[in-house]
Amino acid sequence: MLACAGCSGSTPPAPAMTDAGGPVGVTVAPPLIDWLDPAAPELAAPPIAPPALAPCPTGWRESTTDTGIVVCEPWPEGGPAVCPEGEAQFPGDSACAPIGDPCPADTFPAGLPTDRTIVYVLAGALSGDGTRGRPFGTVGEALASAPTGAVVAIGAGTYDEPLTITRDVTLWGECATRTILTAPAPTTTGTPTGVILVTSGSATVRNLRLANAGRTGISVGGAAASLELDGVVLSRVSTQGLTVWDGATVAAHDVVIRDTQPRARDGLAGNGIGVESATVTLARVLVERNRYMGILIGAAGASLDATDLVVRDTQPMMTDASAGGAIAAIAGAHVRLTRSVLERNRMIGVLCDGATVEIESSVVRDVLSQEADRAAGRGIGVQQAGVVTARRLLVERTRELGLYAGGGGVTLVAQDVVVRDVESREVDGASGRGVNAERGATVELARAVVERTRDVGITSHAATVHAEDVIVRDTRPPEADALAGGFGAHVQEAGVLTLTRARIDRSNVYAVSAVDADTQLSLEDVLVTETTSNPDGEGIGIGVFAQLDASASLSRVVIDGAEGMGIAGDSGALIRIADAVVRGGRSIAGIGSLGRAFGVQLGARAEVARARFSSNRDVAVLAFGEGSAIDMEDVTIEDTMPRECASTTCASEPFGIGIGSYWSASVTARRFEIARADLCGVHIAGGGQLDLHEGAVTGAAIGACVESADYDVSRLTDGVAYYDNGTNLQASELPVPEPTEWDPTTRE
Repeated sequence: MLACAGCSGSTPPAPAMTDAGGPVGVTVAPPLIDWLDPAAPELAAPPIAPPALAPCPTGWRESTTDTGIVVCEPWPEGGPAVCPEGEAQFPGDSACAPIGDPCPADTFPAGLPTDRTIVYVLAGALSGDGTRGRPFGTVGEALASAPTGAVVAIGAGTYDEPLTITRDVTLWGECATRTILTAPAPTTTGTPTGVILVTSGSATVRNLRLANAGRTGISVGGAAASLELDGVVLSRVSTQGLTVWDGATVAAHDVVIRDTQPRARDGLAGNGIGVESATVTLARVLVERNRYMGILIGAAGASLDATDLVVRDTQPMMTDASAGGAIAAIAGAHVRLTRSVLERNRMIGVLCDGATVEIESSVVRDVLSQEADRAAGRGIGVQQAGVVTARRLLVERTRELGLYAGGGGVTLVAQDVVVRDVESREVDGASGRGVNAERGATVELARAVVERTRDVGITSHAATVHAEDVIVRDTRPPEADALAGGFGAHVQEAGVLTLTRARIDRSNVYAVSAVDADTQLSLEDVLVTETTSNPDGEGIGIGVFAQLDASASLSRVVIDGAEGMGIAGDSGALIRIADAVVRGGRSIAGIGSLGRAFGVQLGARAEVARARFSSNRDVAVLAFGEGSAIDMEDVTIEDTMPRECASTTCASEPFGIGIGSYWSASVTARRFEIARADLCGVHIAGGGQLDLHEGAVTGAAIGACVESADYDVSRLTDGVAYYDNGTNLQASELPVPEPTEWDPTTRE
């Protein structure tokens, strides 16, 4: 046993350790956090600007989620309607409405222009000349005789014939419900085909339905070809509903493309729309129940501009059950989506692969994993140097990932975005992350909420993520492993993660973590609350954790109610803290240990300026092991309580220590106050080193607990006042807290 200096009959402590009788005039600068009132009973938060999804587009419904977020819903209260053939409901519409003009009482279209040549067609007519009284019996006959600029007026009926347009002409059906074009499968391969094929001229197609065809519905190709679609339904055609290629231009309004079938000869394709090196404009277009991809666009010069677009219920490829995504933009394409809804698709909502995509005032939801392997299910994915810019975006109920960016040159910029309710992928129950950046990608988030995701809310894996005005909350463990943790934000493998004006609530195991050499974590104006441990301590709850040589910088950070530890550094990490509060640390439920504010071990280092550690447990601030060091100035450590198990399973090791330095670690504090520690103001054991300058230790059972009788206590008394302690100095053997065994933070 060691000597007990200051006890009855022992050598009295050095004069500097006598009771100072009260404060000695040292001023400890408080944390400079302008949004925090330390005297207020309610916990303040940084001035985080919420995502501004409103004002909503015309007809959209402003709605408040169960977590209080204002979002814009494209459908009425009951959700989208199930519309009959020939009708559709577009975003902002209150109900189904006919596609194109209403069916007239007459056999022929109503409202035909009076300043153009009209050529009439009626199915089954014989020996016609194209007049209203003697219509042609086929559309092909009418096209052959129609002059440039003419209107071919097509009466009610079904026309089984492929059509080729090579000049300016309009095909005008009686109505989309009763005027039907179809054609059999082509007899040759290698050349473009379609129920309607446009190779040159400016054509218009309106009030028609193309259905039950063995070939592509409409094919438009060549720089000399353009087509306007208005009030057209394409249903159960083959290969692709609409294909546009080689410099052609298409504008579509009030169009439905549904149930496209795979190519008969090989079972491939079945896309709703395909665009290659061409320009397409969509307004009020519904693409549903097609196969492989709802819309596939690629190659340099390809452009898609869509407003009030719906892509939903895309089915996988017939042959191998792959894909089923809503939109894929690849190889230099450009896509712009406005007021659009992508829902109930598979694999991906929007894939940007070497393309540029702009999204505004849109919704991506209910993405399922790919049927073939039950993997993926992502909301938006960017790869191969692709660029995505999103504004006023809701992504919800996806699988595996909400937003993904991967690869050098990839950029994802998202403003006013909500990502919520991401589940793990079906195949293995892994992942479920909200925002995931990896392999050199760059992600910028502003005014975002990421909630109820799994595994990690925001991840930077060898990537760069800058997020400001962000809330991450209620991250859950992946479905496959309830003990893996649900981190709020995580960075690894030389990645960069910057959080500015952020709030991280109710994470599991680690709220914010950084791992690996050259990894950089920066927090500025951040509140972290209610981080929880796993049951029975299988994963300790830590507010901010850096390990394995990572670097972390914390400025104006508040950590409240962490179940385990507020801030921790491990294995060579470097943590710099300026203006921080860590308070209300909780011991681990069911075990009753820990509840610490801040600690380093295994060679980790920390620099602290202006911090307050209040109402924590166990040991408020501690360092373990050779090479571990903490350098602090302007620090207040107050009301450190025993572990919660002190009255039951750990009565012999209750602790309640302000500062602890153990096993050759080093701690230095300047301008400090340690007040009301339950057991020791400071505790030194196992060769730990502690130097105190200009401060006070008050209200502890023992001011300084020093394991070694020959420790140079002058290192604890440089301008330091000890007063109102039960005993100012005790040199005796006390139980020493154990270093913490962390679970690894590395994520796949």
